[in-house]
Amino acid sequence: MWSFSLSELAIPGAEVGRISASDTDVGENARLEYTILEGETGDTFNITGVNQEAVIVLNK
Repeated sequence: MWSFSLSELAIPGAEVGRISASDTDVGENARLEYTILEGETGDTFNITGVNQEAVIVLNK
């Protein structure tokens, strides 16, 4: 589990944090999925994952 802090003055598009994970599997079994499970709901944050890293940004 990861935890990040963000200033109330942060502007939309600001990077909140980066996370990464690794898996020794290959192919489809090595696919990772990142999701925001708790806390802020709606469209406040966006998380996008590429390969083994994900970036969380402030939407609004």
